[in-house]
Amino acid sequence: MAHHHHHYHHGNTGDYASKNKEYWSENAEKAFDHDWVRALAAQIESHLKENLSWMGIDPKNDGERKMLDFACGDGFLSHALRPHFTKVIGLDLAEGMVDKYKRRAREAGIPESQMHAVLGDLTGAEISPSLIENKELFDFDLAISSLALHHIEDPQRTINRLTERLRPGGTVVIIDFDVAKKGETWVLDDAPAAHTIAHHGFDKAHMEKLLNEAGCKDVDYVWHKEESELPPRMGGKKKLFFARGRKA
Repeated sequence: MAHHHHHYHHGNTGDYASKNKEYWSENAEKAFDHDWVRALAAQIESHLKENLSWMGIDPKNDGERKMLDFACGDGFLSHALRPHFTKVIGLDLAEGMVDKYKRRAREAGIPESQMHAVLGDLTGAEISPSLIENKELFDFDLAISSLALHHIEDPQRTINRLTERLRPGGTVVIIDFDVAKKGETWVLDDAPAAHTIAHHGFDKAHMEKLLNEAGCKDVDYVWHKEESELPPRMGGKKKLFFARGRKA
């Protein structure tokens, strides 16, 4: 059954954090093992590398810089942007993903002091004390998240928390899909992971509101120059966006 394009919430609302935790832990090994996922990752990576200054990254700056890869999965963003940071920390609520992230960093020969992952959830009403007490999880120059926001029940709370963890002047970047065009379907109910999806994309006005409400300035929202090709039950052609805000 097709969803009307204004429906942000999936029919079976519930605890999206636990659904995502379970699904992505169980599917950590095979989640990225698809040609369309690899093509999507390549699209995102090439756009970011061409737009470093847009993210507040100065390649000539060789000082200490720290990046948070939120809902990090296997860490493709961390590896893409690692040359520009002295420390990269992944955060994910799925244990399987944290394990995969750590293994990938190890296999690449990257010391833990430069790249490691932490298990935890910033999206819920309560945050575990370990995420509050761990000083390493604050004062980031960049907090970035790719294709995670549509799985999160309360995107405003999540963006607020990412912004709180930036140093003053730090940048938050959210990558996700725009809403479907009128008459098109964002995702089919029988798609894998359909039950983990809380929102059917975010348009420019919605993202700008989320970033402004989080107290960000210099808010921007741009589309990838090419459409993304997903399997038909995932909605087929989609438009990737990159949204940015800077902590005042």
